[in-house]
Amino acid sequence: MAKRTVLFVMLFVLLSVGLANQPVSAQDAVTSVDVETQIVAVESTSQFFVQFGIAGNPTSLAIENVGRAWVTLPEIDAIGLISVTAATSQTVTAYQVQTYTLAPGSQPFNLVFHAGEVWFTAYGGNYIGRLDPGTATLQTYPIPTSDSRPTG
Repeated sequence: MAKRTVLFVMLFVLLSVGLANQPVSAQDAVTSVDVETQIVAVESTSQFFVQFGIAGNPTSLAIENVGRAWVTLPEIDAIGLISVTAATSQTVTAYQVQTYTLAPGSQPFNLVFHAGEVWFTAYGGNYIGRLDPGTATLQTYPIPTSDSRPTG
């Protein structure tokens, strides 16, 4: 898991379990990240940092609401959803990952969650996409300029 992925996951945990309004100790810090073993060393008096296993290498993150975050997975041409399914007051104890596969070569890059839908740019596919998670339908809007490589 790349350094960027670990940072996204840490941000997700802070927002997903509703701890963003609680004070974080000044001593809380990530002291090292080992990309090969996927181990994050945290010097902390709290349990804010949790690592989630997810395929691919997330490029962008959008928080839907408490416990639900969307990520782009350009390496596997997919959009991912991480849902916390169980948590104590300060620790995520279970989560679920769901992926929505896009056309080969799409390479989704950036995304936002708005009005119940996920909007994203497809860097390799040269389009803007809209995913309706309720029906799992995908609508694409091609960009007329060839090879524009939209990012956000």
